[in-house]
Amino acid sequence: LNKKQIIEDNSNLQNIFNEWLENQKANSGLIQFEWKKLRIYKDVILPLGIDTNINDVTIDDIKKVLNAKSKEAPSTAKKLFNYLENILSYAISHNYLKSNVLSNVDKYHILENKPQRAKNHPQITNQEYFKELVNSIYSYDKNLTVRNALKLVLNVPLRAENLSKLRWDYIDFDNKLLTIPRAEMKAKNSNYPDFKMPLSDEVIKILENQKEYFLKSEWVFSKLTNIKENIDYQVLNNALIKMGFNDEKIGKKIRLHGMRGTFMSWINTLDIDNKFTFEVKEAALDHHTGEDTVKAYTNKSDYTKQLKPLMDFWSDYILSLLNGVKNEF
Repeated sequence: LNKKQIIEDNSNLQNIFNEWLENQKANSGLIQFEWKKLRIYKDVILPLGIDTNINDVTIDDIKKVLNAKSKEAPSTAKKLFNYLENILSYAISHNYLKSNVLSNVDKYHILENKPQRAKNHPQITNQEYFKELVNSIYSYDKNLTVRNALKLVLNVPLRAENLSKLRWDYIDFDNKLLTIPRAEMKAKNSNYPDFKMPLSDEVIKILENQKEYFLKSEWVFSKLTNIKENIDYQVLNNALIKMGFNDEKIGKKIRLHGMRGTFMSWINTLDIDNKFTFEVKEAALDHHTGEDTVKAYTNKSDYTKQLKPLMDFWSDYILSLLNGVKNEF
């Protein structure tokens, strides 16, 4: 077949979508793959018409289907734009499409909903307030589990979900290492290794103390009323509110999500000699940025050894702020 015949015989949307989707299997986790398959088919392919020749699809057609989705789910519409752009590129490269109508088109010129500025979680960057936070957490006497959970997230900047669902199986006391399976992390891309975090002596003490009372639970931090269920992280946020950390106007408000930003702000402030690289600091937060094709190669780096001195440094700094608080276990 010549190029013209290929275009005429194989260019309906359903055929091209099926081919592209098959190509995606190797680059997507199962959940992500199924999500792509369902959403693109229902929100793009069906509205445009499965038997429609891809060469007949106009930019106005694309605007119509994406804006319909954008009204109910803006973030999904943005993803669909990216996937559709990729499908058109695939069609070009396989001689199914004569020209890509999305070439050099900004998605925000297509979508009616404009990008919203992300609201950062409140952080505590004032030294006086941060010292007060550390002392308030370490002296919290209402509940052992709440105190230990807050002490842990102060020393190890885990996401709230990972903190509340932390399992004893993830803790290697002998090697002082925390390992959370990749499927449990926010970035679930199977190209990335499991999240590994070296644990400082202080963190080991916190966990040993918790273990003494709650080892019978699979969860490190179980519910206060039922050790068979993990703690609701809102309980920890409520404790922070009761401690008085709820005034955003003066920079004295924080929740579990803000612990991560607070950690990064203080590390950047304290690391005046640049002992810790940007990559290591990002690894502590399990941040993954960049294009998927690049991330597949660049995010296999193991920063476990480099993280050890960073986390020891951070725990030492936290302990240096204790002001007459008895750090006993």
